[in-house]
Amino acid sequence: MFYRKMYSGGVILIVLPVFLDHILPGALFLGSGLLIAVACGLFAKSWYAEHAARRIGKAYREFEDPRIRQAYIEHAGGVSVAGAVFGFLTQVATISVIILDILPLERL
Repeated sequence: MFYRKMYSGGVILIVLPVFLDHILPGALFLGSGLLIAVACGLFAKSWYAEHAARRIGKAYREFEDPRIRQAYIEHAGGVSVAGAVFGFLTQVATISVIILDILPLERL
């Protein structure tokens, strides 16, 4: 999500597992985490297509000059390598916290 500049969706996908980890017991949380991953895999392309369509629609509504409109679409679309790195590092940190939360203290 961060790679495709869908930052709000990326934040939700990072916060949701942490939230579920605090509410649900370990094994139940792992099952819900799997469901979240499967849903993302199934719907990511359509989510991105809807996101892109909204951005393009906004460009056509707000900018009459085709050059400005094209510049906006190019800036708003595409990918963000920095976003991908941020998303990856955040996911690594989140997974680490969840694993440390599940492991018994004696094993550390």
